[in-house]
Amino acid sequence: MIIDILCGQLKKINFEQMDFDEVLDKRDFSEFDSEWCRVEEQLKAIKHEKEFTEEDKEILDGIREKVFLEIYNITNHDDMAAYISDDFGLICKE
Repeated sequence: MIIDILCGQLKKINFEQMDFDEVLDKRDFSEFDSEWCRVEEQLKAIKHEKEFTEEDKEILDGIREKVFLEIYNITNHDDMAAYISDDFGLICKE
């Protein structure tokens, strides 16, 4: 499954030298935030055009949970895990 491949790639990232607070602060920059929100709105529109079933929601929730746990296990940083889980949720909504 593609999520297993993506999670495998996450394990290759060197999180040890990363300043998590700095990375998360950069997400608040207007350039990043406005683009993230634009994409989210665009995907919401697509989701409303297509039927997003309860099964789809369960799959999406499972992906987000798996990513959250994977990142948390690597970083021990719940905010970083939550944001990356949100990103995967955004990616998987299409």
